[in-house]
Amino acid sequence: MKKIIIVAAVGFGLITLPALAQNNVPSQEMKKDLRKGLKQERADYREDFKEAQKDLKEARKDLKEEIQAKREAAEVDKKADKERLKTASPSERIKIKEEMKANADKLRKENKNKREEFQKKRDGTVSAFREKVKDVKERARRINAFSRVSVVTNRFRALDARYSNIIERIESQFLKIKEEGKDTSALEQSLTDIKVKKEGLSKLLEEFKSKAIVIIEQGEKEAVKKEIRMAVEKLEESGKDIKEQLKTLTENMKALHNEKPAASTPSSN
Repeated sequence: MKKIIIVAAVGFGLITLPALAQNNVPSQEMKKDLRKGLKQERADYREDFKEAQKDLKEARKDLKEEIQAKREAAEVDKKADKERLKTASPSERIKIKEEMKANADKLRKENKNKREEFQKKRDGTVSAFREKVKDVKERARRINAFSRVSVVTNRFRALDARYSNIIERIESQFLKIKEEGKDTSALEQSLTDIKVKKEGLSKLLEEFKSKAIVIIEQGEKEAVKKEIRMAVEKLEESGKDIKEQLKTLTENMKALHNEKPAASTPSSN
């Protein structure tokens, strides 16, 4: 009697999947390099920002000195105008006072504009660096999110591949049983049902991947976590169901193989 190999009774539970998928998951070294690069980029931005802050500090100091110099010059002109007022005629006094007021207004306006220009430059510099750091953080978030999706995807792809291998081995055993003259139609129907569920597992996996990518692109961090959690639950439930059916099918296949042929009834003379 030919030996039947038990292919699905034990040993392919979900708990073993990380090890099975190890070769397909992005390497830890790769993820480490990506994170290291982003960390260095953020550090470079901060260093550049420190230099920019130094430049802003010098610019602010120069602005203060410029404003102070103009004020001192304006005070000199003001004193000179006051001396002119002492000897000026009434009509000239009116004109001198108007000039003094116009000069004071002009100086205040110039100083105000310079301060506003400096503040605008400062705010622009701060905002630009904040956006750069924000961009680095966002890319880091995306790397982590895609990494989690990749781990789940590769994990269940490995399970799918293992189920495919088991199904092929079962089909080869069917041929051996048929050679013994035994009917495998019921077992073949069970296997067809399992294949349908296996296709469902593959479809669930692709739907999860597509939906997760969209959520990641939208930047919904908590939504990504929730989607991964829900997907894993559905995939594990589907995988467990297929596992149990494969186990049952294997047991039935073994039982059919071990059945003894029906004894032939001797013909009476």
